[in-house]
Amino acid sequence: MGLTDFSSHSAGEGLPIGTFGFAEKTAGAFFLLLFVLSVPFWLAGFWEGTLLPGQLPISAFQAVCPLLAAVILAGRHGGRSGIRDLFQRVVKVRAAGSLVWYLLAFLAMPVVMLLSYAAMRMLGRPVPEPDISLAAVLAAFIVFFAAALAEETGWMGYAAEPLLKKTGALTASLILGSVWAVWHVIPYMQAGRSDSVPSSGGNSAIETYT
Repeated sequence: MGLTDFSSHSAGEGLPIGTFGFAEKTAGAFFLLLFVLSVPFWLAGFWEGTLLPGQLPISAFQAVCPLLAAVILAGRHGGRSGIRDLFQRVVKVRAAGSLVWYLLAFLAMPVVMLLSYAAMRMLGRPVPEPDISLAAVLAAFIVFFAAALAEETGWMGYAAEPLLKKTGALTASLILGSVWAVWHVIPYMQAGRSDSVPSSGGNSAIETYT
């Protein structure tokens, strides 16, 4: 996660809120609605059991749930203008000086995944040999980029603001990273990669903070 630049908010500082007319416990409402919307995807993953191309479980389609939750809540609080402001916030590019943070957010996940793969090979864990083609890379980029946009619309475009209203960037990052990790537990288990949850959750918190 990392479309919003948190670097300018030190611990204890809040982010002015007013765009969506947030009520109290908006982040909690987002988390609750997110998990409720995700349940059908988790059940489908357990029911079907087979993996999609790329070794993804059916529950990976839960990536649309943060987007749905954000749109529902933004619409509830602000109507059409709230939804419009939500998407404007997601596509807004920060001013010059944030390039380093964008690069860190963009590269953090690939670097962590590569390091995890290297560590598992060094420890003798059963991992597949790398078999990468240009077509596979392009397809994976398109799929994961679309999923990332859907997720970030919820996590960073909606849930981050009410947290930053009450806490600093570090605390908000830890909360979002922790919830993000818990939310991914079932898909990771269904894909047979439950060991990746802790590292991914930590990476999520780092990306959010950056």
